[in-house]
Amino acid sequence: MMKLLCLITLVASAFVSTVSLRAHILYADDFSSADLSGYNASPSTGTADNGAQLVDVQALLPNSLSANAVRLYDLSSSAATSFTKDYSVIASTQLVQLFQFNVALSDDTSSAGVFSFRVANPGGNISSKYNCPFDVQLRMSNGTIYVYGATSAGYINKLNADGTLISVYTNSSTDTVVIENTVVIENTVVGGTLTLEANHFAVYAGGALLGIFEYLTNSSFVPANGIGLFGFTSASTSNGGDIMIDNIEVISIPETYALPAGIMEEALHLEAPYWQFQPAQRSHKLGETHALYALCLEAYLEQENGRTPYPRLVEIIHERFRSVMAGGNEPECQGGLGGWSHGPFAWSLAFARRTPQVWSAFSASDKAKADLLMEALAVAASFTLEDDNDYRVTAEGDRNTRKTWNPNHVEGYVGVALAAAWYFGVDELNARLVGFDFDPFVQDLSAAGFTNIVDCWTYTPATKVAFMQGGPFIGEDPTLDYGTGLGVRGNHFTYNGYELDQVWAIYLGLAERMFAHTAQTEHAVTGISGLYTHILETDAMGDFLISPYEGQDGMCMEFKSSNEVLNGSSFRSSLHYVFSGLMLNMTNAVGVWASGEWNANGSDISVLEAKMNVGMNDFFYKAEHGYLSFAMGESHEEDFFTVQETFSVWNFVSCWWACVSG
Repeated sequence: MMKLLCLITLVASAFVSTVSLRAHILYADDFSSADLSGYNASPSTGTADNGAQLVDVQALLPNSLSANAVRLYDLSSSAATSFTKDYSVIASTQLVQLFQFNVALSDDTSSAGVFSFRVANPGGNISSKYNCPFDVQLRMSNGTIYVYGATSAGYINKLNADGTLISVYTNSSTDTVVIENTVVIENTVVGGTLTLEANHFAVYAGGALLGIFEYLTNSSFVPANGIGLFGFTSASTSNGGDIMIDNIEVISIPETYALPAGIMEEALHLEAPYWQFQPAQRSHKLGETHALYALCLEAYLEQENGRTPYPRLVEIIHERFRSVMAGGNEPECQGGLGGWSHGPFAWSLAFARRTPQVWSAFSASDKAKADLLMEALAVAASFTLEDDNDYRVTAEGDRNTRKTWNPNHVEGYVGVALAAAWYFGVDELNARLVGFDFDPFVQDLSAAGFTNIVDCWTYTPATKVAFMQGGPFIGEDPTLDYGTGLGVRGNHFTYNGYELDQVWAIYLGLAERMFAHTAQTEHAVTGISGLYTHILETDAMGDFLISPYEGQDGMCMEFKSSNEVLNGSSFRSSLHYVFSGLMLNMTNAVGVWASGEWNANGSDISVLEAKMNVGMNDFFYKAEHGYLSFAMGESHEEDFFTVQETFSVWNFVSCWWACVSG
């Protein structure tokens, strides 16, 4: 585990952040769309004396602004003008932010009026500076900037009709941050270092640092809740003058996260996952599930690194779990391919349980539901994977699974078992499984509103019998083999001969199976003469490209695999099937590391790491350049875009790989 440790180093106890300013823009608008929708302007319709209007500012006066800008004007003392934007919820967890905008005075700079730039908590307002951490006043008379924080200061002739870039750095976190490359002149970074203590802000005008100030100490602003609203307002008791605003940007300082900020932004944008039971079907919200995994992992890593997870991040995690556990949204707990999303969800719940700041936000009822849900997931894992069970069905009796099948059928629920063992502890989990009692447990599920699980487990009476007594699963067709086993009740969970506290040994088996082959680009499709798999792009000579990893050990299993005979061939080599297993292997890998079990016996794993590197990069190369896959009796042209279209978690899985690679 090298890359993830490197990421954590960036946010060590001193919380030192080195950032690229323009890497993670939360919000930007140069008004080129000629549209002010999404802004809250008061008055809503500009009058002769007050308002906000989109103008071609260069037709009015020469300056550095773009063609379109917003004119804010308050030429009367009878009413105020305000112009605000409540931007994305992601901003509330970005506790270190940069606000930038260009401002140009009108030709009449003799006005004594003031427009203030202010920010507030998500859902807040800037009507009073005492709702805000600071008040940066853009005074018309003599182009003065006046800054109100815990102390105040004024600066003469910092604004003019040619346009001035204002930059305000904010630090709402509880740590000191050091930000490099901070001095910006006309949108060009010219170097410099800024150190901001907790609850402080810095103001630049035209690249010159005006000062570093403490937040207002008597405001209602809550730093831990972050900033989610910005805007400009004039005083209602005096004329606010006439200014032009353009090129607004809100930029996060990304290394306030342990995980890459881009991943966190994507995770925060998505909604809570949900499931719906349908017999013999799988209900997946893969992007939403991996997003929850990312948020819970982030909170856990922040805690492990000696930091208190951001309160708003904790709140978002709690909101998403409450949505999942509200009733009718929970995983079906069926086993098999359901593990595509159930595995990452189980790890998410385990991260939450192992993060006191998150777990303490759960009510007693929430915790009881979480325990019930994790146990139900573990029951499904025992039924489909435990060594003494060889059931060839999911919990509702669907025959499209077997524990000896390919990784996408298996690794999701191996992850469930490992996560559940970490969540409860191995002894408690085994006690729950050995003492499992179907009827009262289903009653508890019903009382919790977990209708997906109840519907799945009661779809056929054979499920109860198999769970409680073991023996053959009696399916709908008596001529078919549905498998047999000892069931769940009374059965101590082992997997491939290992106890669930032998986490590294279990994952090692998964990894060795996943990265099992010698890399090969072109495969003859057995049973179909003249057809072979290959990379779609060609070289300068017109020959199909060959993977640069050709001949090296570690190619993913599903590039040389099989399925049932269809159209004369059982051969399989497919980007789609490779990825469906890799996404599970990577969530398990990060879960194993996070739980402290990565290479727990301290053995030499350089050969495994080399194989994983070959396997992952061979896959990425084929996805980048396109691959003629063959699966289920048919050829398919596949690439990154087709994989992303199907699974929608490419960025997350790439991040998990970055976490475990070097």
